[in-house]
Amino acid sequence: MLVAAIALTVAYAWPEQPAGWNASAHFALVRSLADGTASIDPYREETGDVAWYQGHYYAAKAPGLALYSLPPWLVLERIPQIGDARDRAIWALNFWACVVPAVLLFLLVRAVGDRLAPRTGLMSAIALGLGTMVLPFATMYFSHIPAAAAAFAAFALLVRERDGPFRPRAVFAAGVLAGVAVVFEYPTVLIGVVLGAYVLVAAPRLGRGIAYASGAVVGVLPLIAYQWLVYGSPFHTPYDDVVAVAGESGHDVVGPNGEGFLGVTTPRVSDALRLLVDDDRGLLVLSPLVVAGVVGLVLLWRAGRRAESLTCLSIGAAFVVYNAGYSPVFGGIFAGRSPGPRLLLASLPFLMLGTGVVFRRAPLAVIALLGASTAVFAAATVTYPRIGEGGTGPWTWWEYVRESTFIDTLTIELGGPDGWVSVVPFFLALAVVLAVGVWASRQRVSRSQVAVAVAAVAGWGLLVLTAPSLT
Repeated sequence: MLVAAIALTVAYAWPEQPAGWNASAHFALVRSLADGTASIDPYREETGDVAWYQGHYYAAKAPGLALYSLPPWLVLERIPQIGDARDRAIWALNFWACVVPAVLLFLLVRAVGDRLAPRTGLMSAIALGLGTMVLPFATMYFSHIPAAAAAFAAFALLVRERDGPFRPRAVFAAGVLAGVAVVFEYPTVLIGVVLGAYVLVAAPRLGRGIAYASGAVVGVLPLIAYQWLVYGSPFHTPYDDVVAVAGESGHDVVGPNGEGFLGVTTPRVSDALRLLVDDDRGLLVLSPLVVAGVVGLVLLWRAGRRAESLTCLSIGAAFVVYNAGYSPVFGGIFAGRSPGPRLLLASLPFLMLGTGVVFRRAPLAVIALLGASTAVFAAATVTYPRIGEGGTGPWTWWEYVRESTFIDTLTIELGGPDGWVSVVPFFLALAVVLAVGVWASRQRVSRSQVAVAVAAVAGWGLLVLTAPSLT
């Protein structure tokens, strides 16, 4: 387990992703907060994810990632080799803000998985860490990973507490973590609500509900304080004044981030389908392992873990419904040029909990799908995960790999060559994690399991081929 965690840390830390609008907006806010203000006026030209409010520019982002990054930045900015090199500085902050939480998330999924179904947690954790969007986003300075880690940590506390006597402090702490997740990303309030229902299922309902709600209020206080201090109201968000069209003034058209509430309107069935099976970025097209996770949650239900199974499935469904109604100023339901429907990422740790359960019954099928998913996201991570106008999805990433076109890595930072040599440590680290998982969870394989594996891969291949006609 320790070997897998170390190898995963190396894999997540090795790439040095170029910063786009999203990462640049967060980084601008970090530097502004270090200077004692939330206004990002000096860094306006670095990003288009901005809001215009009372004569100043602000990052159109929830403040959690910047607040979390501020303490290390106050140290790092004094180191010339980091503070004076923008991409290197963002990489250093990403290590603290995304790599560390991603590894902690890996450990938490393993622990919760083993608690729900012994000896299944490690494979569930590896499936999440390598075979989903977690892999590329752990290397990118976005808020998804820390938000997911905080939300899942809340669930982990509640699962452990539920298996014993009522412990108010544990439930309160879970509420705090659920609130903290919202400080990173507003939509994780959906997870907080579902976890609240999970809390109220067990007795004593009143005591548990009060403890959880009190903790959630404490956890979300940084967000309330930030919005009150910056905008004069605890309910005024950074998304209320998004610059939709910069124009000549730099803020020609300003308004809410899309229609509805924070860009969310009535969910659309067609968009829900696109989120799942879009031929370029559909969740199931890029990560067929999610199906195994859902099947595993159903098996957990049948094994007696009904409350936990229903909680995880409800979180997954809630995020698909929410994302299907999302209509932001930029990026549509996929929220820009990301490797998959990134707004679903916070739900993935919950959905992938069942993967290890399926692995016990069909190990070859899970290994085959894990290999396919890992190959897709590994290619995305070391080429250009934020796909652009030249193409989208896995075909673009494979073309980059064929041409040996990779992003910068620590190999180059340390004075080594570019090309394939620069990404070898990344792929070796992934191989170590896969090997540890397969060895630790090894099982006897029968002929019928070979047939199941072939059917699973064939089913994924059929989905990839038919996806364009489905959407």
